[in-house]
Amino acid sequence: MRVVGDADPCNKCRNDDNVGDDTLGVPKYNTKRVGAIFDRPRAHTVRPYKIPLCGGVARSAGVVLNTVRVAIGPSRKRDKPRRTQIAIIAGYFEKRLKVKKIISTTKAPLAIGPYSQGIIINGFLFCSGQIPINPETGELVSGGIAAQTERVMKNLEEVLIASGVTFENVVKSTIFLTSIENFSVVNEVYGRYFISEPPVRSTVEVKGLPKGAEVEIEIIAELP
Repeated sequence: MRVVGDADPCNKCRNDDNVGDDTLGVPKYNTKRVGAIFDRPRAHTVRPYKIPLCGGVARSAGVVLNTVRVAIGPSRKRDKPRRTQIAIIAGYFEKRLKVKKIISTTKAPLAIGPYSQGIIINGFLFCSGQIPINPETGELVSGGIAAQTERVMKNLEEVLIASGVTFENVVKSTIFLTSIENFSVVNEVYGRYFISEPPVRSTVEVKGLPKGAEVEIEIIAELP
């Protein structure tokens, strides 16, 4: 499979050894993954590109690339199916472009105001802060700070699952506590969800939280 431009590259760009160009905002891509060869984009041209997805659907995005077309050569036994190859390429670019996707799941407390449970954009998932509300009853859980922290982490987990990621993908978290004296208990429960390579974190003591909660946690995760 080869992605080629509408026109021959100019003298400035007559080099297709590289795949993408970080200086132009086009991410590098591992051609071994799908056996594809990308022509180096023309540095002086800014046009939208289109790569067809399965079912004949096409997605476009304004990045520094020529309008491209996909020419598929003979497949080999070891190659993935042709449409799968195209979908992998398109998916790789799509999740890194500014296409905003709202995340909503009934397995976590529904948004009760002008906010979303989560938003995916630019290859990252941004989750709203979760407080210890039981999504089935809509009420604050009882049982002290340990039970509240456990509920918060489970609510966040459901939003992550709905987005297709796990706690392993989390890169940043912020904890809000009404009493910093509860930090050790919160830290113990929190730590059970990050076995290895925990994300960076900030912990802040606040005067109060919605519905009288004692803890709230928000996270940012990177898409795989």
